[in-house]
Amino acid sequence: MKKRIVAALAAAILCLTTLVLVIRLRTDQLLFPNVPGTSTAPVVASLAAGRSSSGRMLLRGYGVDRLGCVLFFPGQHGGIANYEKTLIPSLASQGIRVFAASYPGQDGAPGAADVDGVKVQASKAVLFASGVCGPERTVVVGRSLGTMVAAESLNTVPAAGLVLISAAPSLSAAFHAQLRTHWYTRPLRMLPASAFVQRDISLTGALGERSLVPLVIFQGTRDLRTPLELLRIPGVVPHGAQIVMVAGGTHENTYLLANHRIVEAVKWLLSSHESDNSSAPNPLRGPT
Repeated sequence: MKKRIVAALAAAILCLTTLVLVIRLRTDQLLFPNVPGTSTAPVVASLAAGRSSSGRMLLRGYGVDRLGCVLFFPGQHGGIANYEKTLIPSLASQGIRVFAASYPGQDGAPGAADVDGVKVQASKAVLFASGVCGPERTVVVGRSLGTMVAAESLNTVPAAGLVLISAAPSLSAAFHAQLRTHWYTRPLRMLPASAFVQRDISLTGALGERSLVPLVIFQGTRDLRTPLELLRIPGVVPHGAQIVMVAGGTHENTYLLANHRIVEAVKWLLSSHESDNSSAPNPLRGPT
């Protein structure tokens, strides 16, 4: 009987160890899976990560620049077509030029994505958008996994502001939450996220303990994948960040419920550099 128990435990440990190794080796593919789809919007830039990578990040352009530009990074599954029906037209209708990113292997972008490559491409995307509108008239927006990409993109590049939607405090925290989505990976939540993520990214690591870029975070009160509580842990969010709680918002619909407030926040950030707007009311005050 004892031999059977020992054998079963050994087999379980072997399976878990193998699964950890497989996940660790395929972290890039798990974080940025290949997703079919495309868009009829014009591609305005195709950004390479470097000579060693064949993957390219595509930027598609929408609207005209009257107030400024927004660079948008979606979540891990891309889905440009969904945003073309929701957030993008809401921004473009206000006279904001929108550049939406598609990661390599998603929505028609060639190649395959990797974390290091996406970081390089994201910084190039900010340079492209700020080259059109100027850094002081460019706001970067990220949703879900795109919040990590957006934060890292501003590591060395300035912008007028950063808006994060359904954010995790770090890539490892987001990955740990991702383990909940499959029954066979749930037991792995007992292990530290560092066992899977070799190169972690965090909001404070990318932006500093006090972000030099105005930071606004929209977080749903019913978000189970990136819970609001994670952002309330001392030190995980740069000091001075504004966290807007979206009542009833889940990880999937917070950006829809807060659509109007997100647009108003972007407009406020775009105009905040103007000397005659220094006393403009903050649209983030009050209930969401």
